[in-house]
Amino acid sequence: MFISAIKLLCTESKEYSRIVYYHEKIIELNDDEKYSVMLYALEAFYNWLQDEEKEKFASDIAESGLDDNFSKLMYMVSIQNYNDFSSKLIEFIEQIESWNGHYSEVFYLAIKHKVDISVVVNKIDLSDLRNNLQIVLNCHDDYAQIVLDYGIPESFTSSIKGFRFITDMYELACYKNL
Repeated sequence: MFISAIKLLCTESKEYSRIVYYHEKIIELNDDEKYSVMLYALEAFYNWLQDEEKEKFASDIAESGLDDNFSKLMYMVSIQNYNDFSSKLIEFIEQIESWNGHYSEVFYLAIKHKVDISVVVNKIDLSDLRNNLQIVLNCHDDYAQIVLDYGIPESFTSSIKGFRFITDMYELACYKNL
């Protein structure tokens, strides 16, 4: 229901400042449960948008001045074509303390831009890892190609968890092409 309300608020006007307003109000409540629901809704809405709309949404959220991880993630989306993007993405990844959801786009950006995310793989629960990859698979038509381009960074072969990540990543890429 919450996602439907967000869609209604913003779809026709393509004006995302209302989402920013509600996002800010949820942050001010300082309630982790409500914030988690809001993050779920924001991620679902973002993934529902078409590519050109995603850019506008990401830009509007990034420019909001909010200092939460979702706003920072949207900033990462909005600057992904800049020269120093990879180093900024690594900095963003390293500052996230809890990887318990709503970061599927981090995986997409890292794979697409060939950023070593073994640090994330070591911090995240395996089921959350696969769930994030499944979201990327469902929301990005170029998933299979970016996985092939990513290759197998050596940093993933030094641990069972890293190897599992690579295995899941390639397995899901196969499903995309079936």
